[in-house]
Amino acid sequence: MLEKFVSAFIDHPKLLVGLVHGPCIGIAFTTMALYDVVYASDQATFHAPFTSLGLTPEGTSSYSFPKVMGPAKANEVLLLGKKLSAAEALECGFVTEVFPADTFEVETKRRLELLPKLAPISLKESKILIRSLDQAKLHKVNDLECKRLIGMWQGDECLSAAAKFLSRK
Repeated sequence: MLEKFVSAFIDHPKLLVGLVHGPCIGIAFTTMALYDVVYASDQATFHAPFTSLGLTPEGTSSYSFPKVMGPAKANEVLLLGKKLSAAEALECGFVTEVFPADTFEVETKRRLELLPKLAPISLKESKILIRSLDQAKLHKVNDLECKRLIGMWQGDECLSAAAKFLSRK
């Protein structure tokens, strides 16, 4: 099911625009690398706490994060669980633009209103060209990540992390 969910982002033919105005955690964060444009408020944070949960990366992040952020920042995020601020996400190329929280809705609405004015066939064909070189690789990574996750879900580390999380007060 997870593999099909992520594949839908990989194969989506239309422009994917993400708006992040608060915490973006786990699969919401990892699939965000498959979006075409991502706008964030200055209150947004991005977090993939996989290793603290006994899990491995998903959403093609093991491939897309190093490609987008660079290997050093991707390793810090995926291996060490570093939470990124909106400013850090902008600096490493993960988000397109950051707006102050109090103007986020107005600013993003203004940008979204420009989209219908773009030539739809040109937009679609451009996205195909941009994505085509990586599409097969993304599907392969998605398959590998899902297989690893299944194994991790059944392992002691994940079960222990889940029990610890559920016992918190």
